[in-house]
Amino acid sequence: MRIKGNGFSISTSNANIDLLEVIRNFMTSNNQTINRTDFSRRILINEEQNYFIGLVLTFKNQRKNCLSKIENGKFSIKVEDLQGDDKLVNFNFFCINKQSFKGLYLYYRGSCSLNNLFSKWQSQSNRFIRRKASSEKKALGKTATELQKDAIDSKYSQRIDYNILVDRNDLVTTLSSFRSIKAAGFRFDTIDFTSPELRGVEQFTRNTEVTFNIDEADRTRVRPLADQIGQLFRNVQNITKGRIEAIDHDGNERIVDLINSPSYFIEYEFDDMAEHVNGLTDDTFATNPIIGIIKSEMETGAKSHEFS
Repeated sequence: MRIKGNGFSISTSNANIDLLEVIRNFMTSNNQTINRTDFSRRILINEEQNYFIGLVLTFKNQRKNCLSKIENGKFSIKVEDLQGDDKLVNFNFFCINKQSFKGLYLYYRGSCSLNNLFSKWQSQSNRFIRRKASSEKKALGKTATELQKDAIDSKYSQRIDYNILVDRNDLVTTLSSFRSIKAAGFRFDTIDFTSPELRGVEQFTRNTEVTFNIDEADRTRVRPLADQIGQLFRNVQNITKGRIEAIDHDGNERIVDLINSPSYFIEYEFDDMAEHVNGLTDDTFATNPIIGIIKSEMETGAKSHEFS
């Protein structure tokens, strides 16, 4: 099994929102456990001079583990009972550059996906921003007008975007993981218009942007939509930028930025990486060798410029 490094970014165009402050608020939940029917999860973040260091742990609620063995072409399965408080666990390490707010997240099949992590962060950042707005409205005093309160709500209306960085080769796989696709937008250096009127205008433009708004009845047809968008992005010339609006399986809107960088920055064998987590604890995760591997890729890897 392979562990793959996914690129991602955290951004906002709202000057009233401090991303450092938001991520530090995430750190206040380090000791909290997210409980679900089939698993429980913890998200730990530590702050260094240049990075936020993170770890997602997903504890499965199963009490039995199935092992298999093949001898003479035939298989046999052995079921083991987990002892005491032992739980099967999946791990995801990540780092976030504190200047660019771009990061690298290690993912493997069955572990916590970036979209699931984004859903948690989006919910928490929205609560944090609502509390800030509420505190500012309270500070206005009892004589505050509705107009003053509305101005504060408007001040924080534009929130935070959590984006996955992908390229042409990984686009179809990424888009197929969403529940629905709302729109696809592309920026072109130039378009081969057939209409002389459009050609006449284009000669004066730096670029041209086209947005495809998907019919609501077809938005859940994610695989054929992903295939068509992927073909467009791979085969049409002069595309300089792309942006896909999608909905994940928790109902949250996600933006996929199409840039000239791989979604899988690095790949490692699971067995090799798992050796590094033997004996891992709350107190040692930030100094784990896997963190050093991620930092090295972000600082000196072939695509290190994507994180600056």
